[in-house]
Amino acid sequence: TLRQNKNECRVKFNKILLEGEYSAEQLIKALEIDVRKKIESSLKTRQNKLSYMQNSLTYLNQRSYEPYIELISSHKEQEEPSYNGGIDI
Repeated sequence: TLRQNKNECRVKFNKILLEGEYSAEQLIKALEIDVRKKIESSLKTRQNKLSYMQNSLTYLNQRSYEPYIELISSHKEQEEPSYNGGIDI
């Protein structure tokens, strides 16, 4: 049931890309993080959390990927070094 409405899902995915706020790579990475977190939670609680996955169209319509994209962005900012002054050569 996760792969229902493939054509509608494809249209919604392309619409999100055309908005220009997110890239396909970000959306895919967000889904990977979501699945990984559900797997980790399943192992900790010994209950299958993957059974609570939304189907693809609902995932896109409800913009469930946004918190994970924000998480990705915050990690990139932390990894990038910040320079407070000039560089002497």
